[in-house]
Amino acid sequence: MAHKITITGRPIDKIRLVPELMDKTKNPNRVKVFAFELRENGSEGTPKRLPKPSNVTFTVFVNDTQLKRSNLDPETLHNIDLVISGVITLKVKPLVPGHMGIVTLTIVEKAIKRQKEEDQEKAI
Repeated sequence: MAHKITITGRPIDKIRLVPELMDKTKNPNRVKVFAFELRENGSEGTPKRLPKPSNVTFTVFVNDTQLKRSNLDPETLHNIDLVISGVITLKVKPLVPGHMGIVTLTIVEKAIKRQKEEDQEKAI
């Protein structure tokens, strides 16, 4: 069973193309796969006697369809706070400079997610 995870943060490097995960055909319409590193600092308010969280660097894998659906531009992605839901992968270790890889299920800009939550609360 896959381990689902939600992380928040800002990419620490520019997004890069990952040709190793893309279709090998010369089809110009093939789905492009991108990766970037994102550092998660964890919560400062941990319960008493529990260890403080560590900084963890994730390598996030996302395709161009997901970015378009979320109205995110690969060129400016490193300037945006993101909320990413995904599953952990350890199967592509040579492509993961971070501590572990995340295969993206959903990706949204943090400010937009916060606005949607506020709108839903007002509707109730």
